[in-house]
Order: sequence, then C-alpha cells, then structure tokens
Amino acid sequence: VYVGSDDDNLYALNAGTGTLRWKYTAGGNIQSSPVVVNNTVYFGSFDNYLYAVNASTGVLKWRYKTDYPITNESPVIGGNTVFISSSPGYPNGNVYGIDTTTGLLKWKSVNVSIPYGPLYAEGKVFVCSFPDGCSAFDALTGIKVWNVPGGISRGNPLYYNGKIYFC
Repeated sequence: VYVGSDDDNLYALNAGTGTLRWKYTAGGNIQSSPVVVNNTVYFGSFDNYLYAVNASTGVLKWRYKTDYPITNESPVIGGNTVFISSSPGYPNGNVYGIDTTTGLLKWKSVNVSIPYGPLYAEGKVFVCSFPDGCSAFDALTGIKVWNVPGGISRGNPLYYNGKIYFC
C-alpha cells in the first residue's frame, strides 16, 4: 500500500501487516494519490515535482519539475506517458505529458485554469477545470481537441462506455 503524507513522505506499507517497507521523502506535502504501474510509483508533491520511484525499493528513478505545485491532482498513465496537472490557483494551471521511462517532457498545455484530473481514455487526456468546464487534449501532442463549458467543475471526469461524465 502506498500513501502520501503532509510530512513530505511517501510511505510503502505491507498490505497484510501494515508494517513500513520503505519511505521516500519529497520536498513538500504529498496529497496526490500515488499510481503504481510496472513497479513504479508515480506521485506529485507541493514542491512542484512529479516523482517516479521504484515500487519495491523506494529508490528514485526520476523526477520532473512542474511550473506549479501538484496538490491533490493524481497522475494517470496512458501507454508510455504519465499525465499530471498542476496549479497555484486561479487562473493558472498546466497539464503535462511526461515519458514514463525517462521523465522527459513530451508536451505541456498551458493556461488551463485550475485543472483537476486528469483522465486518460481513447487516446485523449480529459481535464476538468474551474471555470472552463471539461477539455480533451490529444494524448500524443497535448493539443486541445475540444472543450465543453461547464462553469465550476472541481472534480475528476469519469469515462464509462464511450462517454465522459463531469460535474
């Protein structure tokens, strides 16, 4: 079990016993939910970094510095790309596509007001934001494909049966 904390640590716990396996100390609070894919834990921190840590050992593989803090936004994986959003608050925010192996930036979409999410489905990255509603970005290029205005949208979109749902 992997869990972030306001004490700047990501904890790896034994799922059966709850005992500590290892911990990794970042430079800021970790409120983003970690995602584990291919023995790598991806998580964001208030220190403006997206981290990739070996899930077995807790050793850093790479980290990528975003322009703003990663508060409660959680990363998602699509193919060999990890997607994350970051924002210091209205009206600024960005969405990033980062290579899962190298930690290098593939693309960045800027000026997305307070982005939440993201969600990956059907080759697109979906992000809801305040006050822009929900937008779809091409997962390979980061180009905005469409936007549905929706007023105040402060949550992650949901993909089900070929449709995107958001509040």
